[in-house]
Amino acid sequence: MRKLLLILLISIPLFGKSLGQVLLKMTIHDPKQKPLSGAVIRLMEKSSGDKIEKRTDAAGMAVFEIDNGKLWKVYVNGLDMEREVEVPEEGVSHRSMSLTYNPKYVERKAKQSNDRYNFNWTEQNVSVGQKPADGEGHVEVLVKNRNGIPQKDIEVRLVQPALKRGFVARTDRNGKAHFIAGLGAAYDIDVENVLNSSYIDVGIRYGIIYTAVVEYETPQIHETHYGDTIVQRLLKNEAASGRAYYQITVNKAGQGFAPNEAVYLEEIHGKAVYVAYTDASGKASFLLPIGKKYMVHFNFERDVDVVDLTKSFGFVTGSMELTYRPNPKLEHPEFFIPSKESLFLTTYTEFLKKQYPAPKANNRVGLFVKWGNKFNKNSKEALLEVGYTAQGKGMNMPGNYSFVFDRSGSMAGYYRIEMLKVSFIELVKKLNPEDKISVVIFDDKMEVIFPHQRLGNKKQELISAIEKIEAGGGTNMLEAMKKAYEMVMANYDVNRNNRVILLSDGYDENEPAVLEAVQVPYVSKINCTTVGVGEDYNYPLLKILAEKGRGVLYHIADSNSFREVFLTKLMGEMNPVAYDVKLEVSYNDRLICDEVYGHEPMKGSKNPMKFQLPNLYNGANQVALAIFSVKNPDPELSKIPVIVRIRYRETINGPEKVMEEKIYPEWQEGDGNLKIVVESEQKKLYAMAEMNRAIKVMSDAYTAGDNGRAQEVLEQSIRRIKEIYPNAEDKDVQALMDSMEGYLEAFKNLARKNGIKPKTVK
Repeated sequence: MRKLLLILLISIPLFGKSLGQVLLKMTIHDPKQKPLSGAVIRLMEKSSGDKIEKRTDAAGMAVFEIDNGKLWKVYVNGLDMEREVEVPEEGVSHRSMSLTYNPKYVERKAKQSNDRYNFNWTEQNVSVGQKPADGEGHVEVLVKNRNGIPQKDIEVRLVQPALKRGFVARTDRNGKAHFIAGLGAAYDIDVENVLNSSYIDVGIRYGIIYTAVVEYETPQIHETHYGDTIVQRLLKNEAASGRAYYQITVNKAGQGFAPNEAVYLEEIHGKAVYVAYTDASGKASFLLPIGKKYMVHFNFERDVDVVDLTKSFGFVTGSMELTYRPNPKLEHPEFFIPSKESLFLTTYTEFLKKQYPAPKANNRVGLFVKWGNKFNKNSKEALLEVGYTAQGKGMNMPGNYSFVFDRSGSMAGYYRIEMLKVSFIELVKKLNPEDKISVVIFDDKMEVIFPHQRLGNKKQELISAIEKIEAGGGTNMLEAMKKAYEMVMANYDVNRNNRVILLSDGYDENEPAVLEAVQVPYVSKINCTTVGVGEDYNYPLLKILAEKGRGVLYHIADSNSFREVFLTKLMGEMNPVAYDVKLEVSYNDRLICDEVYGHEPMKGSKNPMKFQLPNLYNGANQVALAIFSVKNPDPELSKIPVIVRIRYRETINGPEKVMEEKIYPEWQEGDGNLKIVVESEQKKLYAMAEMNRAIKVMSDAYTAGDNGRAQEVLEQSIRRIKEIYPNAEDKDVQALMDSMEGYLEAFKNLARKNGIKPKTVK
C-alpha cells in the first residue's frame, strides 16, 4: 500500500480582515410589542470603532450586510442593547434578531438578579378581601397568554434578591396570584421556571391593590432527558415564556442543505446540551431557555458558532444559517490512530549523546550502570541505566547470507535503486571469498539472480548481476523472503553468520502477519537485518521483520548515508566484535523489574531477567533502561545490590565471557519526593522510551480491538511524563507528547463517533 500525501491549502485573512460575511435582519418593537418605525440602529465594531447606521422601516425592520471586522455591538436610539453580532472567519452567516426598545424596562431589568440559591420562600394563600397588616399592602399579579386569556394554576413568585427571600402563590381561575407584601419595596416576578418575567415596585400607599400584568405562554414542547442531554420535539413552532424559538439552517459545504444532521447547542457555563435534527430543508428548531449562551456543535465539527440569549427577554425569535464542514479528526478518528502495521517510532537510543567508557583491558565489551534516583521510605519506582560498548577487531566469521533486493516501481524514485546498487557493489568487494551468498530480487514476481553458493572468485559475476537490476513492477516480497530463508537454511552452519538481509522501501501488498509467518520456523537459527531505503520508507513493516528476525533495522535516508550503512554497519554485522550477546539483570525481592525498554525478555526468564542482544560491532555504544517497582523500602534496601551481566563470545565456538557490575540502591533519609531521572540526558532517554512503550502498547491494543486498554495506557503514560517534564522544556519530548495527546483525542473522538446513533427524519 502506498502512502497518500494530503496537501491542505489554508486561507489566512490579511491584516485582520475577516473573509466571512453576516446578512443580518433586525426587527425592533416598542414596549407593547408593536413594530417601532424610524428607530436608529447603530452597529459599532468593538476593536476598530467603525459604525454602521440604519433606520427601521414601517415593519420595524432594518437589514445589514457586514463583511469586515469581528464583533459589532448593537445600539437602538443610543441605548446599548447589550447584544453583539459576530462575523465568521469565512462563509456567509444569516442572522435574524428581534429586540424590544424600552429604556425604562432595560434600566429596571439591569437591577435584577438570576441568583435564587438558598432563598427563604414563604407560601401564601391570600383571599381577595384579606386585610394587610400595618406596613403591608395587597399585590396582585395577573398572568395571561399572548391572546389575553388568563392562565390558572400557574406558580408566581415575588422575589427580593437583596434579602434572599420571596413569596410563592398560584393563580386562581381568573389568572391572578394574590400576595401580602411589604410596602416601599421593589420585587422581581418569576413565573413558573422563568426568572425575572417582570417586576413590580410597591409604593407606600395603604388600601390600594398594586397590580402587575405578566404575559406567560406555556412552552409547547416534549423533551427527553438522557443525563445532561435533552432531545427536543417541538409541538408548536413559536416562542414561549422564558424560551426563545430559534431555528438553525445547516448547509453541507459544497452540497446544499444538510438533512438528518444532529445539531447540538451546549449551554456555556452550564451542563445542558439541547439536541435537534435537521429536516429535509436543513432546518433544526429549538425552544431555548433565555438568559444563556449556547455553543453550536455538529457531530463532526465542534465550536461552530454561538447563540447568545443572555440579554433577551419577552418572546424571542431568532435564526442562524451555518455551513457544516466536517473535521476529519472527528469524522474519521480511526485514520489518526496507527495500527501496529502502520506505527512509526523513533527509537529512544537515537537520542543517546553520551559516550560510555571503553572496555577494560583484555575485554571487547564494556559495561556501565547508574541509578536514576536515590531511595527513601516513600519511593515507589526506580530507574536503572545500563550502557554497554564494544571495541576491537571483528571476528573473521564466514557468512551465509541471502540478500533480498526490492526492484519494484517505488524504488525508482529519488535514485533509490541507483544508490542502492552502487553501495551494494561496494559491499560485495569487501566480502570474504569463503562467504556463501545469494541474491533474490522481487517486484510482483521473485527471481534469483545469483544462486546460493560460495562466493570464491565470482565477485565480478555477482557485480554484473547487480548492475543489471532495473526498477519496475508491483511489490510482492513474500515469495522472495521464503526463498531467501530456504536457501540460507539449506546451507545452515552453526559456525557461520546465518542471515537474511532485506533491502527495500518496505511497501508491500502482503499483510505484515503473512510476512512474519515466513520467519517463524527459522528465528532460532537465522537472523534478519532490514535496510529501509528513502525518507518515507515503511518503517513499521521493516521494524517488525527485524525484531521478529532477531536483527536490526538500518535506515538509508540519502546518498550520504548509503556508504555508512553498507560499509560500516552492515560490515559490522558481518564481522561482529561480540557474538551471541545476552544481558542479564538480577535483583532481590524488594524490587520488581517491570520493564527493560526496547527489549523483550527471553522466554521463561524471570530473575535474572535475560535478554538476547544483537551482535556488537567495533565502536558500538548502546543503552538499555530498566524500570523497577519498589516494595516496602527501608535502609536495608541499600545493602542488597542489583547485578547486571553481559555474556558474549569473541568467536563462534569460543568460551563465554562475562562482564558483571554490581550497583547498590543509595538510601537517603527523609520523606520527601525523590524524583527519578534527575540527570537531563537520562531523563530524556527515559521519557522517549516510556512514550515509545506506551504508543506501541496502544497500537497493539487498538489492532486487537481493545480501545479501552489503548486509551488507558496513553493516559497513564502522559501523566507520568508530565510529572518529570512539567514544563515541556525539550522539543523532542514535546513532539512525541503531542503525538500521544493527539492519539488520545482520537480515541475519545472514536468513542464519541461510535456512540452517535443515526436518526431517520420522518
